[in-house]
Amino acid sequence: MTVNHQQILQSAIEAGYLDDEQALAAFVDTTSLSSTVSSLRQAFPAHFTHTFAAKANTMSSALSLVNELGMGCEVASPGELEQALRAGFEASSIVYDEPVKTIRILRKVLEHIAKDKDLSKKTVEFFDERYPGKMSELAAMLFGEKSFVMIDYVKNLVSAVYTFANMGSTIFVGRGAHLILPRDRVLAVRIICSPKFRIERLSKLLDVEETEAEKLLHHIDQEQRAFFKKSFGKKDASPYEFDLVINSDFISEPRAAAELVAQAFKEKFAAELEGKPFADRNVA
Repeated sequence: MTVNHQQILQSAIEAGYLDDEQALAAFVDTTSLSSTVSSLRQAFPAHFTHTFAAKANTMSSALSLVNELGMGCEVASPGELEQALRAGFEASSIVYDEPVKTIRILRKVLEHIAKDKDLSKKTVEFFDERYPGKMSELAAMLFGEKSFVMIDYVKNLVSAVYTFANMGSTIFVGRGAHLILPRDRVLAVRIICSPKFRIERLSKLLDVEETEAEKLLHHIDQEQRAFFKKSFGKKDASPYEFDLVINSDFISEPRAAAELVAQAFKEKFAAELEGKPFADRNVA
């Protein structure tokens, strides 16, 4: 179809979109856009995911149309992410590939993933199919015999952990991720040290007196114990839950600790590392 630009301009003026005060307007040829998306999807197998770069056109109406046509959305900034969400894109159809991601934006992305019921359902079904019985085991651990409702935080935590694990090899820090995922698919590592080492390190990091650092650590430890007791019904973390325990009092160099973790990873997954992808292995 040939687009008559003069006709579009005339129609915009008559409709009041353009006048002496408003001299600039943008228009989208919806028919051509629909045809292009249709041709794109027909050219690839059904399992391919196609995304529209939000920076190409951040108008809400344009993004909404792309969403209605079944496309995903590629965003590279917090502003583009907000635009995509307002346009109706589900978290599961948004690709966030900003080169430098802040803690704040990562937390926001995580919250949207955890709340995406469709994505949560798909990831749980994926793991339940691949590791039969794991979800039943997880439910028993989280619910217990007398509990009937999982707390929202733990529900979102489980959803987020499974979602990220499904995306590919992932490093999880804390929060009992090694207790949530299938044990044989995780390299569980624990870093320990003496109270003296922890107090001195935190005192230097925060530039506070050691007495204040000690009080803060005591508070943090209390919160952590409460979290594990409420979420997993566990009083303490047994060393038998981990593949590797590193004592920072004796192995204090980060590079040395990282090399130990890397070697343990190779040992545990040696049979699979030869030619197989890392898509379902994680470190917690």
